[in-house]
Amino acid sequence: MADLWRERWRMGEVRARGCVIEGAIRYGVAYRDTLGVLAVEPGALWPAGGSPGVRIASSGQVKSGLPLNVAHDPERVVTWIGYGLEVSGDNRELRVRAAVPETPAGEAALEGVRTGARAGLSMEFVSRGEDRNPRTGLRFIWDAAVWGFGLVP
Repeated sequence: MADLWRERWRMGEVRARGCVIEGAIRYGVAYRDTLGVLAVEPGALWPAGGSPGVRIASSGQVKSGLPLNVAHDPERVVTWIGYGLEVSGDNRELRVRAAVPETPAGEAALEGVRTGARAGLSMEFVSRGEDRNPRTGLRFIWDAAVWGFGLVP
């Protein structure tokens, strides 16, 4: 699949604690969206046996600078990897933790999470490897290039 088509899926919940936004995307859970149903397999986002980091290719390269923004809007970036956004995980889930800066975008993001207007965590990615169950249509993503994360309703 070409890198030109990126998918955006609401895959988790977020919460605010002080000036920190935290959320997680669980592996193996079926997520439903307008594009269908998919599940992200353990290891799809991490180099096998490597240190946690969002990889941008099957080679396991880690890209700093991936954003956390509001509704995947590049004009509403809250923070990014290397500047307050930490991504970690294990074989059960991918965890996102953002130390939100005191900026207008940061304050608006925290307020949205606190009020429930932005309670969802969405991942923007390109599938690089997947299988599909022909009976159910469920897609199993086993290799993905992550482009960013979004705070969504």
